[in-house]
Amino acid sequence: MHREIGKQLLDRYLDGSATEAECKVVDTWYATQGFKNMSSFDNMEDYERIKKEMWETLRRDGEYTQIRRFRWRYATAVAALLLIGFVWFYTNKEQSPNDDLPVVERVIKPGTTGATLTLADGRKIKLAEANAGELAETSGVTVSKSKDGLLVYEIKSIGSKASAEQLNTLSTSKGETYMMILPDQSKVWLNAASSLTFQTNIRYGGFRKVKLEGEAYFEVAKDKLPFIVETNSQSVDVLGTHFNIDAYNEQEGVKTTLLEGAVRITSGLHQQYLKPGQQAINRGGQLEVHNQDTEAAVAWKEGYFKFNDNLKTVMQVLARWYDVELVFAPDAPIQTKLWGYISRANNLDDVLRQLERTHQVSFAIVGRKVIVNKAKY
Repeated sequence: MHREIGKQLLDRYLDGSATEAECKVVDTWYATQGFKNMSSFDNMEDYERIKKEMWETLRRDGEYTQIRRFRWRYATAVAALLLIGFVWFYTNKEQSPNDDLPVVERVIKPGTTGATLTLADGRKIKLAEANAGELAETSGVTVSKSKDGLLVYEIKSIGSKASAEQLNTLSTSKGETYMMILPDQSKVWLNAASSLTFQTNIRYGGFRKVKLEGEAYFEVAKDKLPFIVETNSQSVDVLGTHFNIDAYNEQEGVKTTLLEGAVRITSGLHQQYLKPGQQAINRGGQLEVHNQDTEAAVAWKEGYFKFNDNLKTVMQVLARWYDVELVFAPDAPIQTKLWGYISRANNLDDVLRQLERTHQVSFAIVGRKVIVNKAKY
């Protein structure tokens, strides 16, 4: 009986029909028990033992609501997607696919900390190569790199209109992220393949304004002057708050997720206010607001991926971080739903092996090109 209930719980968890309480039970079991030695789970006896252990955990904990949510961002040892394809893999061993990817010419490593700072006079500074200390000074503003590797702007004297018109741009390539402190002490984390443009005297003109391409997380310093983030299709107005904007061109819609405070989003004639825990999606000027898992929206900032999307979107995220080109075969199951957690510190081939265990997709790697195919098994 215990085993059968454990199997049913796993099956519901994997097909997405489990309740929130049941998901927490599985998550907690996985976090506290885990696959301490995955190589040992190679037969039905082990699989049945796992199901029994899960049921015993369920019975001990009793009330689901008392289970404390596991903080995945601190689980650096979790290097595989959360239970993706688990039942498939261990109950269909006789049909198990070849876990090995096609021969990879070189290991594709994860991204790293780095960015390029372009000053108003055209000078470009590769921050990964720059030593800690002052990098530049212009119109009363000093730019330095801290010992922790942060880019820090400090206003030494009040700038003129001319200095305010001087624009700096911080940009990351694919496979790079960077954090900076703006002249008003607001903090910005820039995701891969993104850029942030701002005035050296950011307070000039009665507001603070930056231009974003790609994705960034903001912790805006409280100030009487409004802080405005512009993208190609909208502007976000705040006074002091924490939020994430995902505005990559290749995706459908700009996503703005609020963690703390309040923001106003303007797109053409449309406006929406967000409360903490809400996300707005801007599709062609139409703003849709819904409740959102904020942990998923900022997982990249904390060093991991939290997937809950279709294969195409997941692969686009991976392509930006690992700096690879994607080629989708005509039969690639791009709408297949994937979900789970994985560390951004993993090599690409490790990530793709986990995705292949869904038995829905297979990959071939040629140089820095990833070919996405429908699984043949």
